Amino acid sequence: MKDSQHQFQVSINEVGILVVGYNRPELLEKRLLELKNCGAINLYVSIDGGSESHTRKMEELKEFANRLFDNIQIQHHKENLGLVKHITSEITRVLAIHKYIIVVEDDIKISNKFYINVINGLTQLNKNNVNGVVSGYSPIFRRKFHNYWRKTHVCYFWGWACSQETWKFYDYNLINKSLDQGLSKSKAWTKLNSYQKKFWLSRFQSVQSNPLSTWDYQFIYISFVNNFTNLAPIFSITGNEGFNDPRSVHNQGIKPKNIKNDHLNEGDLKKIVKNSRLFGIIDMDHYFQGLKIKIKIESKKLFKRQPLQYP
Repeated sequence: MKDSQHQFQVSINEVGILVVGYNRPELLEKRLLELKNCGAINLYVSIDGGSESHTRKMEELKEFANRLFDNIQIQHHKENLGLVKHITSEITRVLAIHKYIIVVEDDIKISNKFYINVINGLTQLNKNNVNGVVSGYSPIFRRKFHNYWRKTHVCYFWGWACSQETWKFYDYNLINKSLDQGLSKSKAWTKLNSYQKKFWLSRFQSVQSNPLSTWDYQFIYISFVNNFTNLAPIFSITGNEGFNDPRSVHNQGIKPKNIKNDHLNEGDLKKIVKNSRLFGIIDMDHYFQGLKIKIKIESKKLFKRQPLQYP
């Protein structure tokens, strides 16, 4: 039995970690320190180019990174590629070297157990022989509860990982895709209600019209079409501290109340919990922040307490 389990185990040597940044050296420094504390290896730092990123502080940051890690590769582009071309091309580059990749953007805070947990999540997908994304984010932030993996049809990209095989499906350019025809093949899509379908279809149509506006909605579309099995934790092991920053591309607004970076969970995630009412309730929550959704935890299998309610 142990030999059978061992053959599915993802080795840390198979995993490359891509740290992505542009013009925020102080945030890159935090991420590198967190990854060092996690015991991470095989680091690739990619900094997009242009005059805003080629500063003295960024040069000092690169010197610091080389001192912090024995083996780290730093790519600082001369020209500004833009968010979409930068992150997608760098993911492709790292996956040409490693079988798996973990991606951390400069504003994504990670817990001490993030690294090992995401590798365990990749092992779960490998064991079940399925494609999908392993995410560190959840809309629920609690530190001290036991944590579990849950299956979700949505990919969360605030600290995430995938395999070479999963990334082969990705294309940020959906211009020539028939969205309705592709989604008609999706088992998860048929389970959404009419409001959810309308919400997601409008996002997919937006990036189809403007492929360089962002890169992640395309991945969510591809996840639906190819029936990915995605994993996310019950309680978040990542958080976003890039809100309300004029240098941010997409998070210049005020941080939502549910993003509490000081409550990241430090538990070990190994087991995938199935058939809990919790999953259907929180899957869409992050993408409907404008709605005042109250999350109720009702599964007695997960917690030996009275049902809890989070605003």
